[in-house]
Formats: sequence, C-alpha cells, structure tokens
Amino acid sequence: MVRAFRAQGWSVELVRTDSPGHGVALAEQAVAGGAHHVVAMGGDGTVHDVANGMLRHATPATLGVIPVGTGNDFAKLVGVYGHNPVRAVTRLVSARARRFDAGRVGDEYFVNSMGLGFGPEVVRVRDASNARGGWLSYLTPLPRAFLGFRPPELEVSAAEHRERGPMMMVEVCNGTTAGGAYRFAPAADPADGYLDVCLVRRVSLPRFLLAIPRVMRG
Repeated sequence: MVRAFRAQGWSVELVRTDSPGHGVALAEQAVAGGAHHVVAMGGDGTVHDVANGMLRHATPATLGVIPVGTGNDFAKLVGVYGHNPVRAVTRLVSARARRFDAGRVGDEYFVNSMGLGFGPEVVRVRDASNARGGWLSYLTPLPRAFLGFRPPELEVSAAEHRERGPMMMVEVCNGTTAGGAYRFAPAADPADGYLDVCLVRRVSLPRFLLAIPRVMRG
C-alpha cells in the first residue's frame, strides 16, 4: 500500500498495530507529529482506535480507511466499502474531506455506532470461537449467544421518547449499519448533529430470528 500511495504523490510512513488499542497511541503520535492524513488499514476496530487517537487532539488532520476488516461499517460512510486496497488508495487521494459527528461514552469516542446488550454479547461469543468470514460470522453465533443472555434493565431518554425496562439491545448509531449487514439506522446521517437509536425490547428467540431479515433490509 505504501507504493500505491507514493505512486499517487503522497509521502507515507507505515506503522503497524500489534494489539487492540495500539492504534490510539499511534494516531496520537501521528497528529502530534504534524500528519495531514491518518489512514486506518483494517476493520472497524482499527478505525475506532485511530479515530480516538485523533479526537483526543485538536487537529486539522483527516481520517481515511482502507477496508480489510470483517464488517467495514465505517467504510460505507466514506465511500470505500467493497474497494480492494489499491482502488481504495486511488479514491482516498482524490477524495474531498467531510466533517462527521462523533459520539462519546465517558472518555471514549465512537464514530459509527455504540451497542448495549445483545450486540456486544454476539461479538463476545463470535470472538471466543475465533470465527472469521465476513458478516456471516456475526450471524452464526446468534442462537448460542441468545440462550445465555439475560436482557438488562435499561433506561432510554431523549427529547421525544423515554422508556425504562428489560431490553435486548440498544444500538446508538452515527452511521447506518453495524455488524456489517445489520441496518439499524438506515436513515442515519453521520453529519447531521444527531444520533439515531434502535431499541429492541425483550423478545423470544423465534421472533428475534424472524426480525433479522427485516433489519438487514433496513
């Protein structure tokens, strides 16, 4: 990828992450050193870390992504989803920068979505099984994750809605999708100043599974 960027006239320094969270420190170092662009080559986890490193500084640097992950949800927002790495590089070097919103939980930011409840449990079960293979790897753990899951008591409060009770999941979305293919917020605009919230109350496994195709269609 370095050769591809240099062929487009960019001066590039390549650094590798060696563990989850390492991208935060690397991105902080890059913007502190005066980098104009920081490009995350990986999936949504890498994008998350790099974005957090950048957002902790008041920097004019822009974030780009070369999508080589599993879900690649953020790549959908920036127009490089489905691009092979060389094509993504070509698009990035000619792209126009756009300002996006970001959410924050405590001292951690999110640029695509933040999930509570069943969503993180599916990821936990998936990672424990070392599953790989695109968005399907988020689909196959669903029944197993459901059997051991107990919906937490949550309160959702917004200007137009307030609700408290046992909830399967709450997905707070800046982008349109999570988990690669689940369109929790198909009308979300990451630059409109709002977060879109998808709330799923406690339901049976059959009803939950029947709803999945509808969610994937948005």
